[in-house]
Amino acid sequence: MYSNTRGFIASGSIGKDFYFETMLSETQSVFPNYIETYNRGSGIVPGQGRWKTFKTRGFDYAFSSGFFSWQATKNINIQAGHGKQKIGQGYRSLFLSDNSFNYPYARITQQWLKGRLQYTNIYASFMNMTSASAKIVPNTERLFQKKAASFQHLSLNVTKWLNLGLFQGLIWQVGDKNNVQHFEWQYFNPVIYTNLGFYGLNNRNNILIGSELNIKITKRISLYAQLIADDLSNTRVVGNGIGYQAGLKYFDAFKVKNLFLQAEYNDVSESCYTSPITDTSNQSYSHYNQNIAFTPGYGKEVVAIVDYKLRRWTLNARYNYQYFTVLNYALYTNQHVNLKLGYTINPSYNMNISLGLLYRTQEYFGFNASNNKTAYVYLSFKTSLFNNYYDF
Repeated sequence: MYSNTRGFIASGSIGKDFYFETMLSETQSVFPNYIETYNRGSGIVPGQGRWKTFKTRGFDYAFSSGFFSWQATKNINIQAGHGKQKIGQGYRSLFLSDNSFNYPYARITQQWLKGRLQYTNIYASFMNMTSASAKIVPNTERLFQKKAASFQHLSLNVTKWLNLGLFQGLIWQVGDKNNVQHFEWQYFNPVIYTNLGFYGLNNRNNILIGSELNIKITKRISLYAQLIADDLSNTRVVGNGIGYQAGLKYFDAFKVKNLFLQAEYNDVSESCYTSPITDTSNQSYSHYNQNIAFTPGYGKEVVAIVDYKLRRWTLNARYNYQYFTVLNYALYTNQHVNLKLGYTINPSYNMNISLGLLYRTQEYFGFNASNNKTAYVYLSFKTSLFNNYYDF
């Protein structure tokens, strides 16, 4: 894998209540075969948007991100920008993840009861990589289908060791054949679960609900979990849309300072995040052909992470095992191993240099000719300001 990225970063404060940050980047990359195949099939680079050809096998792509934050009152923060959001304690999130490409958003965060209760409203605009209108004007850039989204998340520290959370996400059908947006007033409804009562889980406006908990067993060990429900009408062959996550974090493991261990299990059914697709609508939980929540989209997954820091040195190891089915029949498995030794040059922007090894296997059941393996050693010099997920 080869990547060359050039960019610009700026941040600052305007008074004590306003903060802004912006970043522009352009990248040329040559990817391993499994990522290259994904790119050409989906039309996008994972998490980084559309691409155009670079030389023979390369990809040229660019993106921008930025936001401003306004501390409107002691308890209310308002943020707007172009970027990603993530809700949850895990490596993955079944609610909303930073897996897909950047998107426009507005976020209102309230904190009450001395910070014990946090309530968040997020309004966003996503895009399907499908033409928005039946007729495309010659010599013009085609427009893509837009869809609006609204999310509510309630987090409550019940005790010092127990946190509970509730979640509602809704992907709205707002565009017509001419890509004109038609909003219903409920889109702006900020109260969690009230739209669930109005629309239900089996509606063209795709609602997903969830709950989570985080338990501090000791000062160093915590357990976390998420549960989601999508369409429960049981009309699909693959069954109802249910997913769950369970994980463990261990800080300063075995009394070794800065040794972090994490183990996580995810199980998401094929019916989750989907929506009936027509010529003018697709309210699936997706943006730029990627799931906006669980990175693989569906399936069973085990994740194990070891991270150790000694001054500016970092040793990181991650293992992923993924199991996929189609219509409840076993299809294939993926295994990822990523070992990395790094040194942080500038902690402010997480500028680091790393030497690593990546090994991936994909094995199909009954289709051995499709099996493949990927292995390479990499050297990187970068600023790790955002996450890229190539473990699929």
